[in-house]
Amino acid sequence: MSTGDGRRDDKHLETLERWKRLELEAAQAEHRVRQAAEAEKRSQHERVQGVIDDAQQFARSQCESGARLSPQALLLAARFSQAQERALAQAQQVLRESQEAELAARQEVISRFGHLAGIEKLRERRRERAAREELQQQQKGMDEHALLKLSIEIAADDKNS
Repeated sequence: MSTGDGRRDDKHLETLERWKRLELEAAQAEHRVRQAAEAEKRSQHERVQGVIDDAQQFARSQCESGARLSPQALLLAARFSQAQERALAQAQQVLRESQEAELAARQEVISRFGHLAGIEKLRERRRERAAREELQQQQKGMDEHALLKLSIEIAADDKNS
């Protein structure tokens, strides 16, 4: 590989690395958004569950206290409970979807990180190879210089003898 090709390959890898780093940053930002959304959905789910728990606790305390409840109050309590159960089921579904989206975003971050790490390893191997080649060229130059010097000394000794 010529030096020009190596420099061009290095520039291509550098550009690819910058691009993959930007993709990783975008995936990380998306993951943070998904995490925040999932936390909000979890909070909504917990609020609905809390309302249901409070209503059930109130109904139990009314029953345990021996208070007389009208059929209409019992019917309203049952309807309220059904509505809250539907709201809880919906909140659970939304939470599951949000968790799946967060997991997908996390997996995308991991994937992007893997791509970037591969490019960084390749660039490092190429730097190491270039350094080895440079050392070999330096050694070759020193060897040629030593041979030239030795041939000059031998020629000079032959002339003097």
